[in-house]
Amino acid sequence: MSLIRIDDIQYKLEEINSILGKRYRLEHPERERDWRTYEQEFSRRIKMAMKDLDPLVNQAVSTIHII
Repeated sequence: MSLIRIDDIQYKLEEINSILGKRYRLEHPERERDWRTYEQEFSRRIKMAMKDLDPLVNQAVSTIHII
């Protein structure tokens, strides 16, 4: 019974990654980004985040006491 060394594991992982990486790239070609849709989605996420943060900001500000 022999011990498995870290070098052996890393070598096998690199080998698997190179095989699967090539296969993944062939099956999933890089698509061009649709900037209009991307910006619309980004804007929608920012608006939702601001709506979620508004009550937290108000609560945080209400606890501030200036002496």
